[in-house]
Amino acid sequence: MPYEITTIGAALSKVHPMNPTWFIPVMQRPYVWKTPDILALFNSIYSGYPIGTSLVWPTTYHNPNNDGARRVYVVHAHQAEELPPVQANVQDGTDITLVLDGQQRLTSLAVGVFGTWTSNNNGPMQLFFDPTAMGNNARRAFLFVPQGNVPDNHLIRLADIPNWQTDPGFEHFLTNYFNSIVGRNQAVPVDMIEENIRRLRTSIWETEAFCYGVYHARDLQDALNAFQLANSTGKELEKTDLLMATLQVAWADIPLRRQLPESFKQINQRFQGNNPMTTKNYLNVFVQSSEDGLPPGYRWSDLTPEVINNLRDYWGIFQNKYVALVEQLSLWGMTRSKCVSAINALLPILAMQARKNFRFEMENNVANAEVEKVRQWLLVVLMNRTFGGQSTTTIRDALRVIDQYGRADYFPQRELFGVLENHHRFDFQTRGGLTSFVEGLTYQGGALQVRQLLMLLKDNIQSANVVGYEIDHIFPRKPYADQHPNDIHKVWNLQLLTAPENTKKTNQTPAVLYHNDTFSSDWRRHNILPENDQAANVINIWDDPTRLWNARRDAIVDKLCQILNVE
Repeated sequence: MPYEITTIGAALSKVHPMNPTWFIPVMQRPYVWKTPDILALFNSIYSGYPIGTSLVWPTTYHNPNNDGARRVYVVHAHQAEELPPVQANVQDGTDITLVLDGQQRLTSLAVGVFGTWTSNNNGPMQLFFDPTAMGNNARRAFLFVPQGNVPDNHLIRLADIPNWQTDPGFEHFLTNYFNSIVGRNQAVPVDMIEENIRRLRTSIWETEAFCYGVYHARDLQDALNAFQLANSTGKELEKTDLLMATLQVAWADIPLRRQLPESFKQINQRFQGNNPMTTKNYLNVFVQSSEDGLPPGYRWSDLTPEVINNLRDYWGIFQNKYVALVEQLSLWGMTRSKCVSAINALLPILAMQARKNFRFEMENNVANAEVEKVRQWLLVVLMNRTFGGQSTTTIRDALRVIDQYGRADYFPQRELFGVLENHHRFDFQTRGGLTSFVEGLTYQGGALQVRQLLMLLKDNIQSANVVGYEIDHIFPRKPYADQHPNDIHKVWNLQLLTAPENTKKTNQTPAVLYHNDTFSSDWRRHNILPENDQAANVINIWDDPTRLWNARRDAIVDKLCQILNVE
């Protein structure tokens, strides 16, 4: 394979927004570099350091039907975090070059010289060069400035670099630049500033610092193989990267590279204040939830042509199933406060939807009971961190249970609890283990698990009740924190209130609230709070924190034993 070397400026001209000849193939990963990466690249170029080697494939664009596998994308100069690719408008029969490796560097060059960079925390920014940066500050010679801001006039926009290609153009720029800073008190001598500007021009337009291999692939599959090999060095390709590339090439009529980020962003929008979905976990859940997809811990050899076709047929179905599941999570109040702390825990539920046609529509009491079993099971495994970390064997065991016992009208909660016992982080198999778990939960040390437990205690939460929950202290922190410092934040002194309920409660004590039925007996039952009419001496429990806490701790453990079928 021949290698060629050229200047950074010449490489930039190949991806110029007005007349590009190099493009990004459909198999490529999205642009993932961020501000520090872009700045480091330009500092390396300015300092004369090597910037790595790229790999390209010269070919002819043949795609009269806008075939998904043969679509190409521009090296887009206006980038933002998680921005979908921009499809190129290329005429059929045009000779083009596809970038198989090195697109992160090329795109960063284009961003710095031709475009803007937008992070999640800022608006569009342009890259500038500071020719006064000397010595230890030379590594800060490049900086992003918000677009539209007027920086110090000694800063130079990198957008001016294309005009430096010719000597007359560069000298004209220098004349105008030094005229603009005349009269300013410069800490750095003018001749040093000019030397730094000339140094930058040399590193862009004179030094041949851009090296790339030219691979003449036989076809798209051959190019995919070369892409995999080229990307096996440096930042190693993850399995999902290769999977994404393969599916993009194989699915001729589905623009997966554009649809996938759009799909998981739609899901993330439903998780208020949280973005749990990424390309990696969304793709993994997709390929493993289908009965005809890939097994947990799949190998590359598992991705046969038959599986690829099965996944293609499942893609649209999966998106609808996932939306239905997240809508149900929202009805349960679980899309807030990062309650779904492990996305892999959703995989068995999606498998029930996809493989067994399990639906969340509330058609009868049996359906309600089965859906409630799903809610209970999900909260238990989230609370116990069953699917945390590397959960391949956990997923495999759970999917086996789904395949063996699951039905459209039956969620195998008991069977899942039994099989996953060995994957639990905490002992949920005995009353003693559950008691220890409950006694160890505090608002300060595990607010997420406290929230999950309190939600679990609320039977069959309906959408009318769910407007977002706030964790509240039953006995207010003032004055009880001073009297009971070790118990005030324990789970038995915590309850879930909706915002209106919390407003109504304020800092009133339980005795005031529950003696006058401010909250109903049904509400107290859902929060595992003792009833006043159980016995004559129970009334006084609302004035006695220790007695209430002991009673509620035992009631919480009783409820957990009931859900988990623990004697």
